[in-house]
Amino acid sequence: MGVDRCGTYRLKRVVLSISVVGIYLVEMQKSFIRHSLPENNGFFLYDVIVRGFVAKKITFSLLMFFIILVCIETMGYFSWYPIFKESYSKKRVKESLIVLTSFGLDGDGHIELQAMTGELWWLDQVEVLHPYFGFSRDPDRNIGISKQGFPSYDTDQLNPDDKKDVFRVAVFGGSFAKEVFFLTIEQIKGFFKQYHANVEIVNCSIGGYKQPQQLMVLNYLLATGVDIDVVINIDGFNEVAIPYVENLQHGVSPFYPRNWITRAKNLNDPDEIRGIGKVEVLKGFRVSMARRIQQMKLYRSPTLSLIWQLMDNRVKLHIAHATLKVNAIDARGAGFYVQGPPYSFQRESDLYQDLADLWMNSSLMMHAICQAKGIGYYHFLQPNQYFPDSKIISYEERIMAYDLHHPYRDGVLKGYPYLRSQGRILIDKGVRFRDLTDIFKNNSDTLYKDTCCHLNEIGYGIFVSKMFEYMAGFMESRP
Repeated sequence: MGVDRCGTYRLKRVVLSISVVGIYLVEMQKSFIRHSLPENNGFFLYDVIVRGFVAKKITFSLLMFFIILVCIETMGYFSWYPIFKESYSKKRVKESLIVLTSFGLDGDGHIELQAMTGELWWLDQVEVLHPYFGFSRDPDRNIGISKQGFPSYDTDQLNPDDKKDVFRVAVFGGSFAKEVFFLTIEQIKGFFKQYHANVEIVNCSIGGYKQPQQLMVLNYLLATGVDIDVVINIDGFNEVAIPYVENLQHGVSPFYPRNWITRAKNLNDPDEIRGIGKVEVLKGFRVSMARRIQQMKLYRSPTLSLIWQLMDNRVKLHIAHATLKVNAIDARGAGFYVQGPPYSFQRESDLYQDLADLWMNSSLMMHAICQAKGIGYYHFLQPNQYFPDSKIISYEERIMAYDLHHPYRDGVLKGYPYLRSQGRILIDKGVRFRDLTDIFKNNSDTLYKDTCCHLNEIGYGIFVSKMFEYMAGFMESRP
């Protein structure tokens, strides 16, 4: 891994600039001494003082400055990969800054706080109520959102009127599945091109989706005439991590979409307004910091880009915690449209059994629908760093991707055993299901990139390769 051409060019420009400044300063010294000393001994003093002291001192100072600058930039450049598992790229940092500074800003450069019914800002994205999905992204106010409300490279995808001759593979699930789509789309396309010439990969996943939302999305798309040939459903984490933390402990049905209290309740609670205000302040600081880096073109420096990325990750974590506090406002007494049907359980194990049953039943129904329509259905249980003995946690992961007090950790510890048990029932009932929770069991590399559940590019590469190994056995005879 070497310094890219752009970096080498910048170093050459710095060297040239320092040389010009040094020559200019020496010439200034020459001019000063020649005009300020007597004519007879001016040349001699010039020769002794300038050449013997001033020039050396200036040159040495500039050289030391240059060496320190190069060392700092080199350390910054080579620190990117150990921390983020990807090399520094000026283009990628610049694109991240452009995206961040383009979301949700009003004319004065502040994040807009909307109070429209059902609207929810989630980091940089605005989500709105959907009559069948629960919620979706707003294609009118978000960049890169399909007309059906899903993040996508192609905003024209999933159009019911699009009857082009392609083999369409749809990815379902939450944010883990969404990142599988965005980070490994070419690998997925390459796998299916072994069996079909013209392949299109589409995204039907959004961060926070949990069953039965995937089932509802599939039903709606097929009912409206969207053609799908293969469904890849990647889930499990949201189904056990989100229900209690974001719904049930606030008086909302665990089977309702995430943050339902915030989406459905009127914004008239002072504590809620203050909490939202804190979230907006943090968002504004994040965007302001990104804009400053962008305007001053500091993304050209690997070291300054590294510092910004670390600070931005920290601010995002504070935003997530502040958002959870907003969601902690109780919904009891708010009415059926916020709380949903009453739910209670005797033991904690009953709750997680019910959540796993809902997950299993939703998958069985997706399987039945796909089978009736001649669609290939593949279901994968995603891995997670909090599931015991599922991975050797690296030093870097312990720092940036493992939080013993994370609100979702408890759901993984208590819920995953039930998911794995129900997964075996799915297999017995003929569902093409694969439990991938143990794929990193003997792996000590840094693969998780945050304290929630997400992987870096290397981790997702391993994940999809395991998917391909399983699907290959079915592709020859049936999609």
